[in-house]
Amino acid sequence: MGLLGKIGHIFLSHVYMLLDLFGLLSKSIITSISLFSINKFIIFWQLFIRQLYNTGLKATYINTIIAVLIGILMMSLTFSILGENIRFIDYYAKLFVLVIIREIGPLISGVILIARSANAVTAEMGYLKQHEQLQVLKALRISPVYLLLLPVFYAFPLSLLLMFFYFDLVCIFSSWVLMSLLHTEIISLNNFLSIIMQQISLNEVIISASKALIGGLFIGLTCIYYGASVEPKFASISKSISSSTTSQLILLFLINILLSVIAYR
Repeated sequence: MGLLGKIGHIFLSHVYMLLDLFGLLSKSIITSISLFSINKFIIFWQLFIRQLYNTGLKATYINTIIAVLIGILMMSLTFSILGENIRFIDYYAKLFVLVIIREIGPLISGVILIARSANAVTAEMGYLKQHEQLQVLKALRISPVYLLLLPVFYAFPLSLLLMFFYFDLVCIFSSWVLMSLLHTEIISLNNFLSIIMQQISLNEVIISASKALIGGLFIGLTCIYYGASVEPKFASISKSISSSTTSQLILLFLINILLSVIAYR
């Protein structure tokens, strides 16, 4: 009964978390109406650009390294299986779309976003909550939702979408470089890219973009939720970061798997 009680408690806590996330989602949408004010939009735009820079642009180097390694791995494995096959490039293009664009790309980009940026936002929110800075903002009649939530609400989905697009391009380039070294048939980068693009349907683009946008949205909301849940205790921030990371990974994989099952069944 003790084990069942713990499982039930964990399940209920995640259900309550999801309800709170949808509450944050609705709050963000409602508060976005205030952005029609020019003065508020100017302030929001500065905060949004700052968050987009910290979330997406600063993650470029780690995104590049992992994308290069994945591209090399994909090409080397494909070449070890097919060798000097006459339709090697066609087979690789289909495999690239199936593995990288459909599944691996969104997942790896999401994991980079969680590890590189989401934990930092959770820590920042936790620090503000622990030192009662949110109450100070309310006393000054400054909405924490407008100042802290909205930049994350818009920057995280866009950052993940750009990271995914960049990840694919770097994978393609690193694959082409390795193929040029291994394969006797020399093909230009433009032709190699066009062959891969021919395998990408409109459905692939819509589903991949949906994974990035929805995944980035819930990653951002989750880190805000756990950051705002910090208590005035010594280890509360580290505990919130740990819980936030776990929940974000579960949501990321759940969203990607559900969209893949719905779209490609």
